[in-house]
Amino acid sequence: MKINKSAILSALKADLKSAEMLKREQDAKIAKWNSEYEGKPYGNETKGKSAIVSRDIKKQSEWQHATIVDPFVSTSDIIKAIPITFEDEAADMMIRVMDLASYLGIDLDAHVKAKMRYNSLRPIKHGKKY
Repeated sequence: MKINKSAILSALKADLKSAEMLKREQDAKIAKWNSEYEGKPYGNETKGKSAIVSRDIKKQSEWQHATIVDPFVSTSDIIKAIPITFEDEAADMMIRVMDLASYLGIDLDAHVKAKMRYNSLRPIKHGKKY
């Protein structure tokens, strides 16, 4: 099968253009949400009328979720995890396998259960009952 490089490149460029537009839209929404969360003025204030902007959402969130939010906003190193043990590396391998299975549409849970059931019915092999 011959690969049409120009068609692939054209499709990738179109995907990139669409992604850039969607990212700009999402960035605008996030900026608006952050502005509202911080209690910044809306920009539609009228002279002689109240310009108070409620900061209740931020106050409630900080009170209610302080221990959850703090690790993410208290440092520029949002998440810093350095695997140092075999267990850390084994966990990382499991995560990668599960990511791959998800990407490929494999129901890993069902396949593991089926394999465990199959192994439980097998005769002893290599000195081991599975």
